Amino acid sequence: MNITLDKTKLTGLNDIVFKAIMYPKIHLMKSILESVLNRNIDKLRYLGQEIPVVQFIEKGKRLDAFAETENEYFDIEVSTKFSKYISWRNYAFASQVYTKTVKRGEHYKDYKHTYLINIIGNRKGKIPIRIGKNVDQINDDMTNVITEIQINVDYFIKEYYNKGNKKLINKYKYIIMLGLALEELKEFNKEYGDDVVEEYTETMDKILDDEEIEPLFTFREEKIIEAREEGIEIGEKIGEKRGEKYNVPIGVDTL
Repeated sequence: MNITLDKTKLTGLNDIVFKAIMYPKIHLMKSILESVLNRNIDKLRYLGQEIPVVQFIEKGKRLDAFAETENEYFDIEVSTKFSKYISWRNYAFASQVYTKTVKRGEHYKDYKHTYLINIIGNRKGKIPIRIGKNVDQINDDMTNVITEIQINVDYFIKEYYNKGNKKLINKYKYIIMLGLALEELKEFNKEYGDDVVEEYTETMDKILDDEEIEPLFTFREEKIIEAREEGIEIGEKIGEKRGEKYNVPIGVDTL
């Protein structure tokens, strides 16, 4: 299976690009989280054993981070487009992280606050940042342990393209940079760049030419195509069996 990948269209919302940049450079992740939460994080570390970045991506690891000073956990995900299953999937993973935050014998009140942060491209809607909590019918917090944050990257990118609110663009420039392809990113860096944007831009440039990481892109695309083809094949077999059962020839519209 020969796949031609157009790397000029890849952005930081691509899971492989995001992990290849953020896993070895946690200080960039820290800057992004601080811009999302609108506060400082003194120290951040990733959970789990440190392994080479290529191995980290191949194993499909998640970027689970822990802010030591505040005793908070962060599950960070990027997606090129929105799907409802994202929240359901992330809550399942967050529950796993959440239950690991308390050691045996400790009280439930000692559970650490867990943030599900979904940075999403191609998300329709006029709300740039959605924050969800477990609340009751009068909107009071029932628990203060899991917060979901969905960030609509396209909202901020449109502000940048339309030369909109410069204060807003500056505030969320670390979110905007994730949604830009390399050439756009270089132009953005000229206008809004600082140490973080510049380092992110330089790192992304290197990542896209990295001989170790490049095969991971095509491998992931091959797996997606294989899964799609397998799904079509299974669907056709189910259709054939139903056709035989109800004596309906394949390809005949019964309506």
